[in-house]
Amino acid sequence: AGWKQQAASAAAVGGTAGLLVLHAPFVAAAMAVGAAYATTRQDKVGTTARSVGDAGLAAADAAKDFAKEHHLRERIDGVLEKAQAVDSQYRVSEKAQAVAAASVNRLQEFDQQHHVSTKVGKGLVKATATAASATASLATWAASRGRRDGSADAAAAKR
Repeated sequence: AGWKQQAASAAAVGGTAGLLVLHAPFVAAAMAVGAAYATTRQDKVGTTARSVGDAGLAAADAAKDFAKEHHLRERIDGVLEKAQAVDSQYRVSEKAQAVAAASVNRLQEFDQQHHVSTKVGKGLVKATATAASATASLATWAASRGRRDGSADAAAAKR
């Protein structure tokens, strides 16, 4: 494989690993860039990155061969055609959209009748105020302990 394919494959493997393990798109992008750059290095890191790139290329080739051997494209196309036929015949998408719209309308009506969002909002404000008050009390207590401990240390140092 050429170095460009190795770099692209290493980037894909690194980015995918970052996304799957860390669930962080920005970190995944950084890992992809780092892996691609690492393939250009002429040390053990570069050798490892190029090996990862080669393994990614081999996996992609194996996936392509598997898909061809088992006619996955044709099977997926057939399943999609059947799903579209069922949807056309029974109007599944249309009914699901109608149910979703009716549910939203009913939830809005319930909220207007019972003021749920207002009550939840007030509860969140109260909880936040309580947490802030507790944090301030804890900070005040910690600061007073630090002054006492600090003054005791200063008195001990003078002795």
